[in-house]
Amino acid sequence: MANLILKRGEFIWPHHDKIELLAKNDLLVPLLTRHIQTIIALLLSVNVPWRKSSLNDQHYEYMLTYSIGGFGVLLDTLFKKSAPLSPDQISKALSMALKEIAIQVNMK
Repeated sequence: MANLILKRGEFIWPHHDKIELLAKNDLLVPLLTRHIQTIIALLLSVNVPWRKSSLNDQHYEYMLTYSIGGFGVLLDTLFKKSAPLSPDQISKALSMALKEIAIQVNMK
């Protein structure tokens, strides 16, 4: 999971100045929201081995909307700060938090 987040970060990081400008002007989340259906259609057009044909695309649309929304809000939050974390720092922080959640869930 952390490696996937890091790869996403490396993909986005070269554009961090534009993302920061959008975030600081409260335009990043509205921009993502405006184009969410286009982003989802693009992602659904990519053939991946884990997407089962038994589920219809609407199930995946919900999952992608949820994921993109969370990722978009994370970017918005991070890039509103004057010194955003690097992709590696973000990946490590998220990995540590997810591991802690998993430990807590398994303890119950």
